[in-house]
Parts: sequence; structure tokens; C-alpha cells
Amino acid sequence: MNIDWDDVRYFLAVARHGSVRSAADQLSVNHTTVLRRIAQLEARLRSQLFEKLPAGYRLTPAGENVQEFAEQMETSSNQLISRVFGQDQALRGPLRITMAPTVATHLLMGDFADFARQHPEVEMEIQTSLTRANLTNRDADVAIRAVFDRGLLPQNLHGIKGPDLKVGMYMSRELLSAWQAGRSGPIRWITKDLDTVPECVIRHGIRTPHMG
Repeated sequence: MNIDWDDVRYFLAVARHGSVRSAADQLSVNHTTVLRRIAQLEARLRSQLFEKLPAGYRLTPAGENVQEFAEQMETSSNQLISRVFGQDQALRGPLRITMAPTVATHLLMGDFADFARQHPEVEMEIQTSLTRANLTNRDADVAIRAVFDRGLLPQNLHGIKGPDLKVGMYMSRELLSAWQAGRSGPIRWITKDLDTVPECVIRHGIRTPHMG
């Protein structure tokens, strides 16, 4: 029995979204194509993979077993592409890079501009997000991230250590002296949220080490 990998891709899209229409949007196809692909896979496996419910599609026990192996197939396929694709070609094509918004806007845009001038056939897409990207599944090609424990990084990915980053908290000398003496009262900390939109966060009575 031969399994068509394209059928498996359609199956995974429905399994992850729980909806044929959402899967069709992700795959940029008509929803009837998704239904046809799922039917083909079910016919080959002689098993029902989904239950059609009012709220969407739910995996059957057989479908749950198929999903486990389908994800392994997906990982192997993406690893094959990432290792072999482009080895005999010049630098060209899409390159998706994900990083925190502040890193992109304040640190690396000049370097990206230099890279673009040196490699005009590379189509860079900068994804400014703190959401974790699955590089194995090609959510992005390169991720630039602050890592607190390198031992937790996936072993199948190739990583290059960048510079060390330090974070500081600042206040006036007068307020620091008052805080150290216990005379400052409540302190209003001004921070930035995860989307780099300035906001004022009020926290009362926080004592933070390494002040100075």
C-alpha cells in the first residue's frame, strides 16, 4: 500500500485546525479538495479518521494513531528539504527570519539591509514575534531568540551563539537612596509590554535585587 504524502498534509491540516475550511485556507485550496484528499486517505487506510461534529472535525482513535506517524513523516520531509535544498545553487529564494520586535527594529535592520544588498535574489521576510516558531516544520528558516538554557534547544537544529544580553532597571539616585532606606513608598515601574507598546505598569512594594 502506498500513501500519498499530499493526502497526509491535508489530513494534518484538518487535524490541527479542526475545520476543513480553516485547513483549506492554510493550504490555499478549495475546501472540496480537502474533503477529497481526506476521503482518499481513509479509503487507502480503510479507516474513518474524523468524526463530523457540529463544532467541526474531531479525530477518531484511528485518526489519533495516524496523526502521530503523519507528524513524523512531516518532520522527516522538512528535514530532508532543509538539508538538501539549495546546496547546488546560489543564494536565492525566500528566507523567513523570526525574532523579537525590539531586536529587529533596534539592533539588526542595518545588517539586514546590508545582506539584502549583497544578496538581491534572497527574498527576506522578517517575522517580528515572540511566539515560538517550529523550525523543523518550517514555520521559519532562522530564529533569533534569547535563550536561558541552551540544553533545552532541539538537538536536530544548528545554532550559533550570539552576544550576551543584559537587562537593567534604572531610577534616580535620590529614589534609590530612599528605596534602600525604606522611605520610598510605592514605586511606579514604567515598562514595555511584549509587543513593545509603551505602557505603565504599577507595582507596589516590589523589591528587586541587583539594583544600582
